[in-house]
Amino acid sequence: MERLKQELKGLKCLIDEQQQPAEALIRRWLKQRDPNFTAAEVDEHVQLVKRELAQL
Repeated sequence: MERLKQELKGLKCLIDEQQQPAEALIRRWLKQRDPNFTAAEVDEHVQLVKRELAQL
């Protein structure tokens, strides 16, 4: 769980310094974490990641 939190903090920093939309970076990060995610699973997890990032 701590590793996930660190990854999310890194993702948040990347989003803050990039010009790309946050959702594009989140989608790329999810696919890198688990290449077996389907498009529907990525869609579902994007919202979860956004909520987690808002709490950091």
